[in-house]
Amino acid sequence: MNRPTDNPEWLPLDLVGGPASHVRISPFGAELRALTLGGADVLWSGADADWPHPAALIYPVFGRAPDADVPPHGPARLARFERLSRRASAPRLAWRNLTVQHHVTARSYQQTIRIRNDRTAPLSYSFGLHPGFYLPGFGSGGRAFLMAPEGTRFPETAERMEAMALTGRTAPLDASGGVLCLAQQRDFATGGRFLRNFAPRWLWLLNPATGQRIRLGFRGFRHMALWSRPGLDGLCIEPLTAGPGTGAAAGQAKLQPGRAAVFGFSVTLEAGGTPDAGATA
Repeated sequence: MNRPTDNPEWLPLDLVGGPASHVRISPFGAELRALTLGGADVLWSGADADWPHPAALIYPVFGRAPDADVPPHGPARLARFERLSRRASAPRLAWRNLTVQHHVTARSYQQTIRIRNDRTAPLSYSFGLHPGFYLPGFGSGGRAFLMAPEGTRFPETAERMEAMALTGRTAPLDASGGVLCLAQQRDFATGGRFLRNFAPRWLWLLNPATGQRIRLGFRGFRHMALWSRPGLDGLCIEPLTAGPGTGAAAGQAKLQPGRAAVFGFSVTLEAGGTPDAGATA
């Protein structure tokens, strides 16, 4: 039996978008394992025994499924994807009915995901992304800011999440219009936050400790979850199609036979500071 290191299909892919921009993609979960843009490390390393995933795919369930044999956030993040395209700048990987394409340029990274229903019956599913962003100083009392485009307001409260499930309680958010201030001990001491029906096309993530600002783009999602934990220099920003669990209670989408759903995610490194008034991407 071959070991993973003996089979080139099991080795990570390295994409270069310029002298100081590159990504590393694992064939397991088609997962983005490292992201550097303009010389800046954007992605959290995933060096955590409890959750060793810098940017996992969530499919076909968010959270825990009733079936104990289904891993949390679904099996896609653990599956070995097949390479469909050998293009050095934009490889395509697939597992079952899920296709993922990655692309990197000098200052941006894009990911496109396609889910198709090849069955004869409707397909119920949840889909989401779990990227964790590297924020030096966030785990030692620092703050981070999320900024939305003009005309988009953050909710004043979010639903509490613990152990990948909603608790039935809410928590206040330090939000003022289109700006959300996050502090680790205050907001993530016991779990994450679920922002129902909050799905802007763009968000900016600002780390005031370094002045780094990145623009995040989303396509096809309905909700958003935020997660960190005390001591972690990272923040997970998770666009989602449904809430935790399965079925109608979770709000899972139904994909009709022969149809496909397409989702997009992008990361762009920008200059520091506050987005220009009226910016809508």
